[in-house]
Amino acid sequence: MPRRFIGLTVSLEGRPTSPPNHQPRIEYTDHDASFDAFSKAFGGMRRDDLPECAARAADRTMLSARGGGRGGRGRRAGKHPSSAGPRQ
Repeated sequence: MPRRFIGLTVSLEGRPTSPPNHQPRIEYTDHDASFDAFSKAFGGMRRDDLPECAARAADRTMLSARGGGRGGRGRRAGKHPSSAGPRQ
């Protein structure tokens, strides 16, 4: 049976999240800005050592895997279940 690829790609930026402080953040570092860290990681290489004198561009993505909401499961006196002590 032939396999089919189904793309589930969605944009991370500009999408509503709940709560708003869980909004994904992406930091972009271009070829010039990443050179110092790249050079240190590879033994102090010079720009001339790299193709087109450019280091690698990089993206750092910060995501929240879940927004909370235990739905009342395991709550005891408003504490997280792991800190509530032994069950009676």
